[in-house]
Amino acid sequence: MSDDAVALQTLDDSIRYYREDYIDGLSQGWERYFGLAYGLAAQSRAALHLGQTDLAVASCREALTWASRKRIDAFALLGLIAAAEIEWSAGNTDRAIVLTALVASHPHTFAADRAEAQHLLNAFGAQPDLTLPPPDLWETVRDLLES
Repeated sequence: MSDDAVALQTLDDSIRYYREDYIDGLSQGWERYFGLAYGLAAQSRAALHLGQTDLAVASCREALTWASRKRIDAFALLGLIAAAEIEWSAGNTDRAIVLTALVASHPHTFAADRAEAQHLLNAFGAQPDLTLPPPDLWETVRDLLES
């Protein structure tokens, strides 16, 4: 098994752990959903890198679904990074740039995710005007889940 395949399996094992219902309490619940959102977004990005597009899309959708259920902006923004990479790989460059710019400019984006979004914008060769108001986060998530 390749290193990439081992890493993908490890992510899958971690995600399975975070899907379990035995973690109780508000702070533990928040940590659980963060772990789930982070793991699913990472699995999506890794699967896309390995050419497993169906798994990438499914993991991204699940990450965005969990974020929607909990209505936690930062978790949705994690999923949007994965969604942007999927859109880019499918040739939907404008959509990928809009999603990435939303992550880069949103006030609830974690610093590491903002840096990753900026890195992706640079990789995409895009310099959007981040001073313009971004699209609504939850409308964007809903549109992605409905597409």
